[in-house]
Amino acid sequence: MPHYKFQAVPDIFVDFAPRCAADPSFKVTTQPDLAIIDRSYPGDDEAAAKLQPWERLAAYVKRLNAGAEPGIKYKIVYLTRHGVGDHNAMIRKVGQKEWDDHISKLDSVDGVLLSDARLVQEGIDQAVELSRLWSGFLNHGAPLPQSLYSSPLTRCLQTSKLVFEPLCAARNLPYRPTIKELLRERMTDHTCDRRSSKTYIAETFPEYAIEDGFTETDELWRADRWETLQAHLSRKQTVLEDIFSSDPSESISLAMHSMAVAAVGRVCGMRESRVREGTSHALLVKAVQVDASPSYDEATEGLQGL
Repeated sequence: MPHYKFQAVPDIFVDFAPRCAADPSFKVTTQPDLAIIDRSYPGDDEAAAKLQPWERLAAYVKRLNAGAEPGIKYKIVYLTRHGVGDHNAMIRKVGQKEWDDHISKLDSVDGVLLSDARLVQEGIDQAVELSRLWSGFLNHGAPLPQSLYSSPLTRCLQTSKLVFEPLCAARNLPYRPTIKELLRERMTDHTCDRRSSKTYIAETFPEYAIEDGFTETDELWRADRWETLQAHLSRKQTVLEDIFSSDPSESISLAMHSMAVAAVGRVCGMRESRVREGTSHALLVKAVQVDASPSYDEATEGLQGL
């Protein structure tokens, strides 16, 4: 598989990292038109001034790829954090300390399943509202993602389906996302990070394609181990290399988790931005083929508090 260095192209979307740095409690929510900056691009013709910002960007990306040197690719990458799940609701109920010290290690509490946590009604409502917002983005020229990818955790599969299946159906397009193991959250000893079996996923979400090599049982999660930040960044580097090397789509969607979204941003050279549950945002990512993947041995700053 080819290796790439990824870079989020600056000045395409509003950067919320400075506000996140100034206010540790701040979390980004879905912005009007996904916070695209209304601007011109190299190569715009006179007609471009009459286009909506998303229409201009989509045309620019096509020009970039058409004129790119071998080994260079550009993609619009939509990142969506899942809606509120049972684990998020439980943290609110019991408090962070009780969650970290005890509850997070349990499979369930009072009939509430925490292992591979599902969406609560609030999370379902968030995803339905996000789909409505996405309909507006598409009407304003944002391209519907040509390829959809998701973490295999149930809450991400639910969120992606609630957001994007209606949009595909309205355009008579099939809803057929691909499940990628490496899109999962940073592994902790919390049971909410443990995924269900391949059989469960295939039976519960038959509309999803499961990538080759996906194991029947979860071989990544451990009850006595946290994944290092460096290992998590390397995992996101690998999955992006996989997607960019095999998928020619110019726009893709990744349904993921809070630390996973932050890690993708970091792999693309961005500073930390924290996102609320049920939120989408976008990047324009440039991929340049290199001899070896970047090393993340020193990359610990900026991902600590998620």
